[in-house]
Amino acid sequence: MTTMIKATEQLSLDKSFKIILSTTNLPKINQSKCIFKNLVRTLVYQQLSTKAADTIYQRFLHLVDSQEYTPKQVLKHSAEAMRSVGLSRQKAHYILNTAHYFVDKPTKLEAWKKLSLDELHEKLIVIKGVGPWTVNMISIFSLEHQDTFPINDLTIKNTIIELYGLDKSDKNVNKKILEIAEKWRPFRSVASRYLWAWKDQQKQIES
Repeated sequence: MTTMIKATEQLSLDKSFKIILSTTNLPKINQSKCIFKNLVRTLVYQQLSTKAADTIYQRFLHLVDSQEYTPKQVLKHSAEAMRSVGLSRQKAHYILNTAHYFVDKPTKLEAWKKLSLDELHEKLIVIKGVGPWTVNMISIFSLEHQDTFPINDLTIKNTIIELYGLDKSDKNVNKKILEIAEKWRPFRSVASRYLWAWKDQQKQIES
């Protein structure tokens, strides 16, 4: 039995989640095999619409003159040069911080896949600009950990509040969200991907 079949069987035990499973197609994960590139891309896309981030990232690729850029190639460019392609000053520095970190470290995913989420967090959080949300995205989409739950993701939080009829102003709302997500173990990453996909489909319908 494949992991995805096991995951959907587990998630289907949650009656509320059945709505999502029956109406949502889960997009395939399409990430680079380089953790550095995936981190840079995640930083670019953070807090931006997909359309805006796509444009900026393509300009960034043109700037570094390579689809398969390395930390050293990125470090050839100043923060000001990165700002010229649409990156904020803050993000430009975060990307340079990430490049400095990876200059003398392995970038292939195989070297990182053996790490637990806690170990991954411990290693990456030292990069200024890489916070818990970014680490969770790398865990889910790059390393394909199956049981990462990004409660600090606004879309995940708001979608669960909507789906389960929670009170957003309740001071215990995070605790209730975590209790709901417990039903999805050990496939909380898959559940999160379904929640994102479901919300994306809703946005497309509404537009």
